[in-house]
Amino acid sequence: MKKQFIFLTLLSALVLGSCNTPATSSNSNATETSEESTASIALSSITAPDSLDPEAQPENDIHSELQYKYLCDEWGSIKTYVPTTAASGSNPGNLSSPRGLILDFEDVDDADTYYIEISKNANFEGSKIVTSTEKSYAYKSAEIGVNYYYRVASSTEGLATAATKTKASALIAPRNIEVGGVVNFRDIGGWKTSLVENGYIKQGLYYRCGEFNKTSAANAKNITAEGKELIKELGIKVDIDMRDSYRVTALNGKSPASSDDWEIEVVNGSIPSGTESTRFSGFADVYKKIFDQIALADEKPIALHCANGADRTGIVCFFLLALLGASEEDCGRDYSFTRFAGERDVDHTVEFDGWMNATKALEGDTLAEKMKNHLMSKGIEEETLEHIREIFIPGYQAA
Repeated sequence: MKKQFIFLTLLSALVLGSCNTPATSSNSNATETSEESTASIALSSITAPDSLDPEAQPENDIHSELQYKYLCDEWGSIKTYVPTTAASGSNPGNLSSPRGLILDFEDVDDADTYYIEISKNANFEGSKIVTSTEKSYAYKSAEIGVNYYYRVASSTEGLATAATKTKASALIAPRNIEVGGVVNFRDIGGWKTSLVENGYIKQGLYYRCGEFNKTSAANAKNITAEGKELIKELGIKVDIDMRDSYRVTALNGKSPASSDDWEIEVVNGSIPSGTESTRFSGFADVYKKIFDQIALADEKPIALHCANGADRTGIVCFFLLALLGASEEDCGRDYSFTRFAGERDVDHTVEFDGWMNATKALEGDTLAEKMKNHLMSKGIEEETLEHIREIFIPGYQAA
């Protein structure tokens, strides 16, 4: 039952204009908006309990009940929660979507349809509007550890005068997201980093997922129109496709996640199927190409995938997380979480243990430095790797 998790505590006197408001409280008055209340969220303290209670999931946690129970347990215990997958003959279906951040509004007058405006700031700049027929809304693309502002009305016109409510999502990684037609979609941000004190990897720069389109007629499944709209909302501009080359070149440079008003560039990061034994030591040119692109993620956010987002995707995400100072446990948990997609028989013994053992044998005092040396051996410039750390880790400065 050992896992380092982080909960968010709000400095409510600054953000909400009231005192002693817990992170899970939801209501505030729109009639008393001050300059301070429109500022970005402020953190008064961060606590890191040794474990979470599997019988008491925080109300502001985004994960499904099953995912949360796994996150309370040892990181290598994934097969306890997803015993079988398609690879072992019995597919439990896609379990990778989150429950979402539940935004409640029981105090709003009854209506057939509720309009909910959601934003990360009190003046609702850059907000999104969604609808619900119930007096709650599950926000399934919420960032973790973020205070959200929302207001609800029976019409879009009524939103401007509706009371503002707030709810902070718990800072419990990973940030998994529901994207229509795509399984296993999640942000690699939100994990703790050892490279700065009390540091966390930035969200919104790099996402991992399953493929956006399946070419098999027997198993055809493509990203939906709603999924494309969310890809646009997330600001993703680059699709790094690690599938076999013939599948990447068939796209003609245009991602299946593109929409009419949001075109996404495809970067060919192909690694052939059946090359598991050489993926750690080989493919230097491919990894250099990918990491050169990752170094631009602050300008061009990335979605990286292979077919199921398991092993080829997994090794690049392991390389990146280790470089960014994530712990062995968190790297392993991020890898194992893919099993919730129900399409691959993933657990740490499949490939992750081999990657980790190979990394531990390298030169360097820490996992982060060992991985940096490994990536430099593939021809990736040290300057590139340090720049990646700077854009993914707030407060990090290259030596």
